[in-house]
Amino acid sequence: MKRVCFFYSNMSSKGGTVRCTSLIANAISENSDMEVFIVDIKNDNDKVTFPLNKEIKYHSLNMKGILRNILALRKYIIANKIDILISVQAMMGIYSLPAALFTRTKQIIWEHGNFYQKQSSKIDLVRWLEFKLCDMYITLTEKDKNTFQKYFSGKCTVDYIYNPVILPKSEAKYNRTSKKIISVGIIRKIKGFDMLVDVAKIVLKRYPDWTWEIYGDKTSFIKDVEEIEHKIKSNYLEDKLILSGNIEEIESMYQNSGLIVMTSRMEGLPMTLLEAKANKLPIISFDIQTGPSEIIQNGENGYLIQPFDLKSMADKICDLLGDTDLRQSFSNKSYNDINKFSLEKITEKWIDVIKSV
Repeated sequence: MKRVCFFYSNMSSKGGTVRCTSLIANAISENSDMEVFIVDIKNDNDKVTFPLNKEIKYHSLNMKGILRNILALRKYIIANKIDILISVQAMMGIYSLPAALFTRTKQIIWEHGNFYQKQSSKIDLVRWLEFKLCDMYITLTEKDKNTFQKYFSGKCTVDYIYNPVILPKSEAKYNRTSKKIISVGIIRKIKGFDMLVDVAKIVLKRYPDWTWEIYGDKTSFIKDVEEIEHKIKSNYLEDKLILSGNIEEIESMYQNSGLIVMTSRMEGLPMTLLEAKANKLPIISFDIQTGPSEIIQNGENGYLIQPFDLKSMADKICDLLGDTDLRQSFSNKSYNDINKFSLEKITEKWIDVIKSV
């Protein structure tokens, strides 16, 4: 029986990465004979955001300083005889590379950004080392896999595995009467909500009977939140463009909306668009480097907009707001390629990858 350990920074945080890690860990635990562990660096309340199967063993290192956490992780993987260590996000290699050095533990890096997303000035050095020392590098999209293979080399095998989509328990039905646009994501610069305000100013002037709500964590990047709130206020949009914070009823949010818009500067494979797709919501997104183009079929179930062309974004949103039948048509075609994102298919691929390492 293989022992597989997912390693992340904080399982009590919110967002697509934590949600996806929990989904995959649960699915592997349920659909294989593997023993699954999850370890994070810091969790003050020792609670996880998304529920884990009771068979999964969860542990938080909670040590101060990088070196102490490396030593604690090393002690943990040796004591628990971990066969496969899956580092969730490339920068976790700062801890996992030295922790697993000269042990029996094989290493997989699960990239949750993309090649062009530089979370740190040291990210490419970390990635270079991971390609030299790790056994497998997993990207979120096929496009990103090809880019990594072009720029990095080593003993590491590269593959891609999509994030999974979870279909609603009862088949989603599009709400034709909704006059609410939504956007979803942690309130921070990379999500492009500053540009969203500029787009909303145009759209909500043309369609004053619509509202626009942004759902996502407002507590982690306070300066970015304050800037967005100031921009909303200075454009007199307080009653129309609303920062609604986190929401528990995710399905309800999608199913009570008429349209989802993503203005991110960069993504890996955005869970929010997959969730919107599962709930048959028309999607408009900038066609950024990776993610949206593998989820949206342009002109069929959504629109891909030239990155950061705010006028085109506003015009396409208005086209949809003014045409209920077009929105319905996009909704009807949401499931055109849904199978490639199914949890069953994604789980099978993860199990095959783990067995191959």
